[in-house]
Amino acid sequence: MLQSLSAHDRRHLVSAYTSACERTSDNELRLAALLHDIGKATLSGRQISLATRVLAVLTCASQRRQAGAPHSCPAGSWFAGMWLAEHHARIGADRLRALGIAEEICWLVEHHGDAGIGDGAQTLLRDIDHASF
Repeated sequence: MLQSLSAHDRRHLVSAYTSACERTSDNELRLAALLHDIGKATLSGRQISLATRVLAVLTCASQRRQAGAPHSCPAGSWFAGMWLAEHHARIGADRLRALGIAEEICWLVEHHGDAGIGDGAQTLLRDIDHASF
């Protein structure tokens, strides 16, 4: 599954994990840093290029404008672009729950981008995510 992430996304996850190892001894937070973007991976194992994502977003936006409907995106583009950016945290957490990963890790993955929760581990993960390349 990780192979379907772009090289940039894989480097980002390793960078986030390395940063978490430097900033905390909490193994669950470290694992959450390594897995926080797993929801961006496709289950088919196929990499989705940035150009493909951009094209899907533009196609979807164009069709929405023409149809006047917010959800008229073509079949198969659900994983692309802005939709994936918005929903990858929940998708990743659901995947990890299905694998039996500890709920604290799943919760951190699901909420790694949320602002204002105030949980120390979640805030640190969000900061690590934003600071990692």
